[in-house]
Amino acid sequence: MWSHNDTYNWAKQTLTSKDEAYIRKEARRIDGSGENKKLRTEMNTALEERAAIGKAKQEKSTARQETKKFKLAGVQLKQQATYDELFNMKVSDLDLQIDKLREAGDKRVRPKSTLRNKDAKVKEILEGMKRRKSLGITVISEAQSYENPEPESAEPALPEDMELYHPDEVVF
Repeated sequence: MWSHNDTYNWAKQTLTSKDEAYIRKEARRIDGSGENKKLRTEMNTALEERAAIGKAKQEKSTARQETKKFKLAGVQLKQQATYDELFNMKVSDLDLQIDKLREAGDKRVRPKSTLRNKDAKVKEILEGMKRRKSLGITVISEAQSYENPEPESAEPALPEDMELYHPDEVVF
């Protein structure tokens, strides 16, 4: 710390030998009591706990994303579906169709959470299909390349030292 904020030069210019002796004595007293070591140990333990919590959250999120991707991999997009066919589907199946459209690269399809009823979901799917037809997209891999050139991976970008990762600000 002395070299970072020029404390050493300040101390040499300002402090007398009695002041330096007093500071050394106090530093030895504090170090000898073990309070400083105990404080550093507590801070380190707290940081390790926060890092472990952050890592657990990240693993849980990654697992959730992998599960969602696996589930969507089994969904076939209904390219030629009509309003009646879609309306006769379950809401959960409509949600999967919406997710599949969004995964295919059509980010103009609204999220299913903003679509309040079955009719709105069916209309949104039909609009997404119409956009795909107008662009001449019939295969999922083509859709990913027209709006998003890089496919999204399930793993988000993480720091190299994952053990020390935590999303909150660290205060010392």
